[in-house]
Amino acid sequence: MEELAMEVLAGLAIFLATLILYLYAIVRIASVEFKNSCDRVFWFLAVVFMPILGLILWFVVGGKHIKKERSEV
Repeated sequence: MEELAMEVLAGLAIFLATLILYLYAIVRIASVEFKNSCDRVFWFLAVVFMPILGLILWFVVGGKHIKKERSEV
């Protein structure tokens, strides 16, 4: 019975971590400025329709499509 409780807690922790990353990615995609106007739509669709693969791709290569802000000196 104790092993079942640990499995349930582990599953819940994985689910919550995935949900937090998913929500973070959606908010980040919606709030940043991309180099190309189609990139926002692509990343949004990738994360929504392929949640796990889309998240992995967003965190690995998604940042390369974000327009860099110029720092004023």
